Amino acid sequence: MKFYFTSFMNTKSADAQFLKPNRNCNLTSWVPGCEPGWACTIPQHEQVDLKNSKEIPNRTRDSQPCCAGFFCPRGLTCMIPCPLGSYCPRATLNTTTGICEPYAYQLPPGASNHSCGSADTWAGVTSSDEIFCSAGSYCPTTTQETPCKKGHYCRQGSTEQRACFKLSTCNPNTDTQNLHAYGFLLIGLLTLVLMVFYNCSDQVLTTRYERWPSPEKEPQKAPEKLH
Repeated sequence: MKFYFTSFMNTKSADAQFLKPNRNCNLTSWVPGCEPGWACTIPQHEQVDLKNSKEIPNRTRDSQPCCAGFFCPRGLTCMIPCPLGSYCPRATLNTTTGICEPYAYQLPPGASNHSCGSADTWAGVTSSDEIFCSAGSYCPTTTQETPCKKGHYCRQGSTEQRACFKLSTCNPNTDTQNLHAYGFLLIGLLTLVLMVFYNCSDQVLTTRYERWPSPEKEPQKAPEKLH
């Protein structure tokens, strides 16, 4: 796992499809388990130090499709558990396009005994959104996807459904809430505030006029006659 995510971070890109050559998958050694969605096992007599993250064990035997709930990147012969909020079923081959759906990888050319495995990558939602639980559904496990019920909403990558707010509505299989009622309440509240402000301002001006009347005009003096 450390090798995969280290290679992913070093690429400085959201695309984690290409890994650095390693002990099991390189120019001179490329077993079927190096293909996307596939993995291998280690020899039975070999002891693996799980605490040693710098050394990759020899894992090139018994190539098999990756199990559901795991993802197996291209160029790496191990299975990595899918994170919570993702949905990683076994892929199905689309005979028209040759793509292993719901993922985006293809079978190696000329390999008649090769089949689709599980997921092949896990990165950001922008580059691998097919591995995340779809919007309008929730995934309590990485192998189970359940549609969202009425009165609840489920955003992409949800592990549980969330109840809608009061005065809002949620249709089945939705990822958003209908908040029109709150909009109407806000408009009504703003209208009420404006009406109160208008009436109060008019009353204040009237009271001020009554308390401070305008001064009466002084009588004009008649012009003096010239002698």
